[in-house]
Amino acid sequence: MARPIAETPTLRGLEALRFMERMENIKKISTKKRQEIEDSYQLFKQRATFAL
Repeated sequence: MARPIAETPTLRGLEALRFMERMENIKKISTKKRQEIEDSYQLFKQRATFAL
């Protein structure tokens, strides 16, 4: 049987400020890097075989 999921901690003080700053200043990735990620994903998806 699975263990219960713990509650997500609330961010306060400097942690909360850092989080908000990071959410406002998201770094965009290049089209080339995005395509590399997509190609890798498709390769893994193609090779993955799971019995259902």
